[in-house]
Amino acid sequence: VPLMVEVRVLLPDFASFVREVCRNVSIGGMFVQTPTPPPVGSVLRFELDLPDRAGVVHGSGEVAWVRSQDDPPANPAGFGLKFLDVPPTQRDLIFQVVDRFIQRGGAPFDLDQAG
Repeated sequence: VPLMVEVRVLLPDFASFVREVCRNVSIGGMFVQTPTPPPVGSVLRFELDLPDRAGVVHGSGEVAWVRSQDDPPANPAGFGLKFLDVPPTQRDLIFQVVDRFIQRGGAPFDLDQAG
């Protein structure tokens, strides 16, 4: 589901959370826009503010892929974060956001097919 919300990530070698932008989210992960993505395989803690006051999701994830530079117009630098540890009740919040998007006529996309 495409969206533009704040996500706080605890990057390797940082002592505190860094504010970045989440550009899309799914049940399995999210894309985090940042000019300085961490290396693939990094495990990060995150706090994701979901839209429409759905709530905040806390958890951990692993950097699955990295785009080091902007690839205009639609592909900013950042990384794909695969969720590792997200409590079931918080996964339900993500599911609700995805479900609302579909109910409003949005068409989810398959990242494996998006190329």
